[in-house]
Amino acid sequence: MEPVISLIVATYKNENTLPRCVNSLVNQKTDIPYEVIIVFDPSPDKTDEIAREFDKKYDFVHALEVHTRALGAAREQGVAIAKGDYCLFIDGDDYVSENIVQKMGEKIMKSQADVVCCGVNYVRKNKIEKSRLVKNKTYDHYGAIKALLKDSYMRGFMWNKMYRRELLVNKGFELPRKTFMREDVYSNFRIFLLSKKIVLMKDHLYFYDKTTDSATNSLDKERVPWFYRLYGIERYLLDQHGDEKLIKLFRRLAFRRKVYIWADRVYMKEAYNKEEYKALKKDIKKYLKIVKQKEPIPVEGMPWEDFIKNVM
Repeated sequence: MEPVISLIVATYKNENTLPRCVNSLVNQKTDIPYEVIIVFDPSPDKTDEIAREFDKKYDFVHALEVHTRALGAAREQGVAIAKGDYCLFIDGDDYVSENIVQKMGEKIMKSQADVVCCGVNYVRKNKIEKSRLVKNKTYDHYGAIKALLKDSYMRGFMWNKMYRRELLVNKGFELPRKTFMREDVYSNFRIFLLSKKIVLMKDHLYFYDKTTDSATNSLDKERVPWFYRLYGIERYLLDQHGDEKLIKLFRRLAFRRKVYIWADRVYMKEAYNKEEYKALKKDIKKYLKIVKQKEPIPVEGMPWEDFIKNVM
């Protein structure tokens, strides 16, 4: 029987967590046919070996070796061989509940949605905390983009969402082939522009392991600039889409963007010297003003130029 749902795991250097991840996938309690695709980039630990062992043990598990460090590119290659009508992405250091396939599968098929999003459990060592920002809600693409821009009930992660595969292979969309900060937000923004129906469900079905989150990585100097780059990319996509209602929505949320980037700038202050921090504040003010303007935003000479020309 052909799978209806494809579970795609992108993994690199996850020897300690991949067994937990894949075991949670192969032990699903469901009557919906599904497959598991492990996309692995050769790494110095035993991740490759673990992926191949699961491939040999289960007929419905497929290990795919790729040679790219870009998460989007790895996911895209998983989608390329997927046989299911729907795709769910899982990171190699996370895991899922035993009924995620049944619950999300039933929801996306019965509602005929393009995307279904479940609640998240945040794992920190031995402590699990359920996300409080959950509700049952159905959006059109306008409502979903509004929720995504507000970053509240609709978070930007790709891994707690099940997508209609047709969206992921649409000629108007491809997953980014270069890793960058907040790439999931960008990907979902583009997917929602192509969607007609997006459904939220309150069930906490995905376990996001934050145990290995690095404080050092969070102090990367590129972190704050990527906020205004992303805002520029989002505004450019809306300009190209030509939906005046969405553009007006984006412009109305200017204060929210300002608050988000202000909070991150303060958090990141210790990563900069005095002159760098002063220049950062100046850049933030300049680019937030540009993305808010009424007329289509420029690309040439902007922080988002390289991405738009070389990644999109």
